[in-house]
Amino acid sequence: MRNIRVGSNSASPAGTRDRSGFRIALLVREINALVNATITEELAASGFTLPQITAIRILSHQGELTMSELGREMNASPSTVAGIIDRLEASGIVARRRDAEDKRLVHVAFTEAGSARALAARSAIDICFSRAFTAIGDEELSRIEGGLDAIATALRGKAPVAGAQSKE
Repeated sequence: MRNIRVGSNSASPAGTRDRSGFRIALLVREINALVNATITEELAASGFTLPQITAIRILSHQGELTMSELGREMNASPSTVAGIIDRLEASGIVARRRDAEDKRLVHVAFTEAGSARALAARSAIDICFSRAFTAIGDEELSRIEGGLDAIATALRGKAPVAGAQSKE
């Protein structure tokens, strides 16, 4: 296998920018994998999958959402979200209801019994996140969050977001 090397342009500001952008993307991917592995391990006994935990966390923070809104928040396709919600609904965690005015809209919210389980899962997830970032000071964490938010904002204008044009 041959390596492809960039010529003298690699020392240019654009070359440095390209390398930094690529390195940031790799680090974000690694951080995501490490956080997901930690959460999955911590919550293995709960019986929830990582996508279910993600949906639970979003719903617990934002309250009732439509399937489309949840899909946008999860950055997941409508069929993926439907499968996740199917399993959570079968477990009695969430319930779906059609919008009274626009029957095309399907809302998702916790059931009464599901709220207690979701609250316990959310607490465990919050503890996982707290532990994962405990070695980083509050000011540094705030700077990192601000930088990543700036990157995400810039990229949102340049790339389509999964599920953004989907209908229910």
